[in-house]
Amino acid sequence: MIAVIFAKRSGRFPGKHMHKIGGITLIDHVARKMHDSGLFERVVIFTKDLTVRSGFAEVVHDESKDTLIFSIIEAIDLFGEIFAFAGDMPLISMDIVKEMLEKYHGLPVCPVLEGGRLEPLHAIYNRSVKGKMQEYADSGKRSIQGFVRSADFELLEIDDERPFYNLNYPEDVDEVARSLENNRDT
Repeated sequence: MIAVIFAKRSGRFPGKHMHKIGGITLIDHVARKMHDSGLFERVVIFTKDLTVRSGFAEVVHDESKDTLIFSIIEAIDLFGEIFAFAGDMPLISMDIVKEMLEKYHGLPVCPVLEGGRLEPLHAIYNRSVKGKMQEYADSGKRSIQGFVRSADFELLEIDDERPFYNLNYPEDVDEVARSLENNRDT
């Protein structure tokens, strides 16, 4: 399986993936965990932002159209089985990643957080859903959560939402830096 880290441009925090936290770029906080875990054949950053670089992953230019759902479709087309990660979620728990990989037996897997919220950018996808996802997107629908709810996914309930915290604004950096410092083993 290939770890695919999605890193789209941010209007709220331009350049966030290359912003350094504790001397390491945000994207490399994510990529390093995937690389060092030994759980994946390859680690790829899939992005339309040509400024993104990594010391721990191959950067592949995302040439898909429009929104993130098309990026996921393109990644499935290019790589087959993927574990999708958000490039702005540096607090990823490798225990949750391992649990999801253990649960994976051919059906895509997506975590369900408190209140039934899905986290589709921390999910396993494969070609079994690509056609349905393409039809969904071509019909004008763009909600990845909506697609996951309509498709055949294994859902894994997760109690701890902290590993799914994404950095959206410059003012989030200090909180993320403290969390990374306090949770080096996540």
